[in-house]
Amino acid sequence: MMKLELNPVEREAWAEAEPGLITARVTDEARAHGLIYPPDPASYRTSIIGGNIAENAGGPMCFKRGVTGDYVKEIEFVTADGGLHRATRDFYDVCGLLIGSEGTLALITGARLRLDPPADFTRTLMAHFGEVGVAARAVSRPPSRAGRCLRSSSSWTGPARGRSSPTCTLVYRLMPRRYR
Repeated sequence: MMKLELNPVEREAWAEAEPGLITARVTDEARAHGLIYPPDPASYRTSIIGGNIAENAGGPMCFKRGVTGDYVKEIEFVTADGGLHRATRDFYDVCGLLIGSEGTLALITGARLRLDPPADFTRTLMAHFGEVGVAARAVSRPPSRAGRCLRSSSSWTGPARGRSSPTCTLVYRLMPRRYR
């Protein structure tokens, strides 16, 4: 089960999710409202929210936006003695203690997840280099115009096919600075 609540006055959005809810459903529901749920484990089409919280799962976007634990506002959980509890991150960060504990401290029975607006824009730049060293220098110093107004992340796609000399291709994803 999932309940999506939006609070446009405070510019907050969150989703109430049970632990068995598939991550892709949270992502799809958020997208239908013009929002995103950034944690995207590689298995997001089959992984469940409770497992993601228990493992503090990440994914490709975690380098830019953070892991599952960064998007948990509240947790409902059951302790070994059978007590049902709800914890927020307001005072003591009990949520932070339980996130990533792999179910050893408590079993998660529900969560309130933060949703974010998507980036205003993204741009992709692909560059081919004849040597890995030249590519490494390019990554360490992004173009000056992009460096002032944009944040970039890069990935190496490996040697080019059909080339006898070692080459590599870098892909830059450029996003506004506020999404660092």
